[in-house]
Amino acid sequence: MFQIISGKEAIKKINKGDHVCIIGNLNLLEPETILYELEQSFLESGGPSDLTVMFPVFLGSMEGRGVDYFAHEGFVKRLIGGSFASMLPNRKMNELIFENKVEAYNLPMGSFYSLLKNTGAGQPGLFTGVGLHTQADPRYNGGRLNEVTKEEIVEVKELDGQEWLYYKRLKVDVAIIRGTSVDEKGNISLEDEPTSQGIFATALAAKNKGGIVIAQVRRKIISGSVHPRLVMVPGRLVDYVVIDERDEAQVSKHPKSVLGDVRQPIELKQTVPLDQRKVILRRIALELKKGDLVNLGFGIPANLPAVAVEEDILNDLVFSIEHGPIGGVPGWSGVFGVAMNPDMVLDSNSVFDLYTAGMLNITCLGMGEVDQYGNVNNHKFKNIIAGTGGFNEIVYSTPKIVLAGTFTAGGLKTSIVDGKLIIEKEGKHKKLNSTIEGITLNASVARQKHQQLMYITERAVFILGEKGLVLKEFAPGIDIKRDILDELDFEVEVAGDVKEMDSRIFRPERMGIQLV
Repeated sequence: MFQIISGKEAIKKINKGDHVCIIGNLNLLEPETILYELEQSFLESGGPSDLTVMFPVFLGSMEGRGVDYFAHEGFVKRLIGGSFASMLPNRKMNELIFENKVEAYNLPMGSFYSLLKNTGAGQPGLFTGVGLHTQADPRYNGGRLNEVTKEEIVEVKELDGQEWLYYKRLKVDVAIIRGTSVDEKGNISLEDEPTSQGIFATALAAKNKGGIVIAQVRRKIISGSVHPRLVMVPGRLVDYVVIDERDEAQVSKHPKSVLGDVRQPIELKQTVPLDQRKVILRRIALELKKGDLVNLGFGIPANLPAVAVEEDILNDLVFSIEHGPIGGVPGWSGVFGVAMNPDMVLDSNSVFDLYTAGMLNITCLGMGEVDQYGNVNNHKFKNIIAGTGGFNEIVYSTPKIVLAGTFTAGGLKTSIVDGKLIIEKEGKHKKLNSTIEGITLNASVARQKHQQLMYITERAVFILGEKGLVLKEFAPGIDIKRDILDELDFEVEVAGDVKEMDSRIFRPERMGIQLV
């Protein structure tokens, strides 16, 4: 039978050296009260310490919250994460990783969720083709993020003449989850939450081998007062419940249209400014076809729905985010990972199954670094650890992959005058280089799968050719030699039919896109 206890009492259930798995995404389902009390306990008494902290998605919407609550030497021995603090490179936990003060692994997000599901179901682990010949592969880096991280947590196995990555089942001593309510039977429901983030699989993974589940909720309710489809974790899996004791204003609230309770009119109050980002978004939009199921990645591609609304093509497309929503308008409420007016909201496990089965028509993702062969590094470069997130699963079987980003980063300034792009100042960091720090997307593997890869920047469009990058388009006003070729530290093939990008992209009025 579950017990309702305080946050301080909950922390006493966690022991030195425990393996703790936390579910959430930024501030979505973030069990903030429990994490706060964990940090306070460590700072005041030095314990619990030497924890292994696991999280499929990075937690924390503000500096000092989420995973950063653990950013103290000795608090954590090992991190295993699907994604990390890409938005703020100075996040404290990332600093500990770079300084070799904590072991750190990066697993593909979908593989992480599947491994939790298999662990809970009593399976021996996970066999997957996702991540082969990328940083997840032990022959490359095996997900290790720094020099102090030595142990291999993934192996290459051969079954039926085919290679697979094999992850052993996880050890989960403590699962920390969050919901909206707990009823009198201990059932956890999500009536005020827009996604479920694999909380059932995580709770089951803990209970399968004698671990405990601590759930943070907002309220206690009478059994049966919430629709049974919104009850996600049965009470028999829940040991302790913490009612949120902190200021309710700190808890994210979502519009009813995000929760699926109402359908809200989508009104574009202000058009997206015509700048380098919009140029990229408009060029992406020209690759879409009527009826496409489109995945959107974090960064520039996340704003594609705004262009779709502006061009009145929203109803011709179905957008999808790996955190759950299919249909509707992702990011319209200002939160990545949720959508207004979704057609459905699946658990992340189901979304990744949909992706790896090849049901996406196209994905639009950001690009951190790209080399001359078309390989992409999105997980770790310079002073940023972003992690792979759902990238590996998203590109696994998708026939068309669009990588989007500016040509240079760190201070790039451009302007658009009379339909021409002007480079006023180059960024400090080149994103296209002869070598890159790691491989998140292996171009050779994509070529073998006959996947179509495009690399779209504000000034140039490349495709993946037989040997590497091929320049296919350039922006009006751009000198190919001066602004593209001379800015690269490698030779790139220029297509015989290279042409200017569509002039409509660089005009302030609507493009008038008609999807077919």
